[in-house]
Amino acid sequence: MLHLVSTFAVKTDTKWLYQLLKRLPRDRLASSIACMYGGGEMRAAFEQAGFATFDLQAARSLDPLGLWRLLRLIRRVRPHIVHTHLLRADLYGGLAARLAGVPIVLTTQYALYPYSRVTQRACDNLLDRMCRSLASHALAVCEAVRQDLIVRLGWPAERVHTIRTGLDFSAWRPDPQARQTLREQWAVPKDGIVIMTVARLSREKGLDVLVDAAARVRTQCPQARFVLVGSGPLEQSLARQIRDRGLEETVRLAGFHTDVASVLSAADVFVLPSYSEGMPNAVLEAFAAGLPVVASAVGGLVEAVDHERTGLLVPAGDAAALAEAVSRLIQDPSLARTLAQAGVAVARERFSIDKVAAEYAALYASLGASRPGMPPASVTVDGRGVTVS
Repeated sequence: MLHLVSTFAVKTDTKWLYQLLKRLPRDRLASSIACMYGGGEMRAAFEQAGFATFDLQAARSLDPLGLWRLLRLIRRVRPHIVHTHLLRADLYGGLAARLAGVPIVLTTQYALYPYSRVTQRACDNLLDRMCRSLASHALAVCEAVRQDLIVRLGWPAERVHTIRTGLDFSAWRPDPQARQTLREQWAVPKDGIVIMTVARLSREKGLDVLVDAAARVRTQCPQARFVLVGSGPLEQSLARQIRDRGLEETVRLAGFHTDVASVLSAADVFVLPSYSEGMPNAVLEAFAAGLPVVASAVGGLVEAVDHERTGLLVPAGDAAALAEAVSRLIQDPSLARTLAQAGVAVARERFSIDKVAAEYAALYASLGASRPGMPPASVTVDGRGVTVS
């Protein structure tokens, strides 16, 4: 297996890949990871876990030298499967793997079009179709993404596999000290109820709707405090919206935090009001933290949240419905506890990382068995670096 990511930065794909690869059977699935550009702190994490890593140092979006380096790497490693993650990896990895004669090229699709990547371009649909022609199989993180690939891009249904994202629920523990420290830092009153979202501050997350909902909730529940954790292109726009609505004491932009578990310890309710979603880790993490969840009824969220059983679903873009659902949980603590307890129980069953890793292992084995391809090289990592033989 050769995995290809855009960068080794701390991102959805690299964090998930790190958790996944540690749980795959290494005697049957030997994995190495390459990035196109930029390096990043996840490289050290992969290497410490015993995986070979490579930085192809592509200098720009279209870099023939980066493509050449990747082609040489694939010819050295001779993988049975090249697994690509996100656009640049899909393009470079698909093309290089095809040129090298790799039998299986698998691409993971994490989100729904048109929000399937950070930067939206007029040619995105064309780029997706180009990547479609290079990959032999696709992996969707939820059924909604799978249907998008089949209907929009014409993928044969038998070549699109759905495996939902997983989480190590055993690693989550409540942190009373972090709860107290953060709530003091955010000036939350002693009787305050913290409604939190953890998300990139970008259009598809619907955070403008959350600010509008906060204004409505404040009239019924003045003790409510909304905390938006994350960074992104809409940060200034959201700050202006908060000021214009006079919500400075009610809504706080808390910035980017790497320790999500500690941040969620300070919350009482979790909200994700997205216009579009694949299978968001944020909701699984909220379940693991024991929080009741309110989310938009879109994409993979309807697969993650069972309405009235493990959380509450509302129409996307509807501030009034969102405010009503949040107010309901604030005013009915018993319901909030019931939803939170059911949420973590069901999520442990559906989204356990060990269960998901077993599904990945089975998929890789079936793809590898279908087209054995060339004998793979031996890739080892030791104190002297990476050796390919």
